[in-house]
Amino acid sequence: MRTLRVRVAVVSAVALALPLSGCGAGGGEAAAAGSEPAAAAPEVSAATAAPNPSEPGRCHTPDLTVTINETPGGGAAGHHGETLTFTNVSAQACTLEGYPGVSFVTGDEGDQVGAEFAREGDPKKITLKPGDSARSDLLLPDPGAAKCKATETRGFRIYPPDETAAIFVSSPQQACAEKDKGVAKVHPLAT
Repeated sequence: MRTLRVRVAVVSAVALALPLSGCGAGGGEAAAAGSEPAAAAPEVSAATAAPNPSEPGRCHTPDLTVTINETPGGGAAGHHGETLTFTNVSAQACTLEGYPGVSFVTGDEGDQVGAEFAREGDPKKITLKPGDSARSDLLLPDPGAAKCKATETRGFRIYPPDETAAIFVSSPQQACAEKDKGVAKVHPLAT
């Protein structure tokens, strides 16, 4: 009986390990069948496929610096314009496509003020070589003209397109505290 129990325990341990073999990297069906893992090519999905060497990958937050300048004549009645400039500080070319995510922030914790900026315009894919820059124009409402509660902000929280790490840009000014009044606008990145 003791031998039988040992065999059952070994068989049970192997049976438990088999479903887990598909959770690791590589191995696939060959490992589940009990043979040595074959030196097969790893599965490649569209998300993990190697990029075409002739096309640069997308720009990530650490690849970029962002500065802000007032846009002379870039405002409209009750608004003023500012321009975000994204500069590729990496050693490789990279691409940007779409809009940056922008919001006003205040306080030491970077609490968001009002709504995230509304997107306006048609985005295009652009390539930035090392040292090259792209811009995104902002249209910022005057809280008095928007008839909203004004709040002092410290600047902007900016997410480059398709990124989850933000960049803070200092630009103290007043903004609308309500999410449904005086919503600022952001235009797509362009060269």
